[in-house]
Amino acid sequence: MNEKKVKVGLNAVGIVGIVFTILGAVFLVLGIVMGIGLRREMGVGSFAFLFAFGGMGLLFFSLGLVFLITLGNQKKNAQRLLDNGNYVVAEIFDISQNYNVSVNNKHPFVVSCKYEAVDGTVHIFKSRYLYFNPEPLLKNNVVRVYVDNDNFKKYYVDIDEVLPTIVEH
Repeated sequence: MNEKKVKVGLNAVGIVGIVFTILGAVFLVLGIVMGIGLRREMGVGSFAFLFAFGGMGLLFFSLGLVFLITLGNQKKNAQRLLDNGNYVVAEIFDISQNYNVSVNNKHPFVVSCKYEAVDGTVHIFKSRYLYFNPEPLLKNNVVRVYVDNDNFKKYYVDIDEVLPTIVEH
């Protein structure tokens, strides 16, 4: 059986995590290598260099790892919701661009959908960022939204279900 995979996408948290981790690793290695090298030649004064570069590198590296772990947890939670199989069928009511986010001067599209519960409560869900206009490609106007039984704030909109396989070149 073909198992579905979650597509979360690389968001700002992931980009910052990658940049911070790489810069932190570079500064940490430079601080340690240069600090040890200067200590052999100059003596005690190199500890300031070691603490400045190494400490800053350790701080950036740690923050970057925290951001990357956060992104990994988002993907893991979405995959758990998809594997659990509890979903509601929501109606797509809006496709708009998020002008607050820009990657290479492109603003991502967000698909908004709504689900009305038995008690009359209307739940609004938003998809992951899509860097193309999905409107002309939609197969239908309803989509599965995988939800946590106890908490509708934890959800995953399976927008790939209503889109054809897309390969960007």
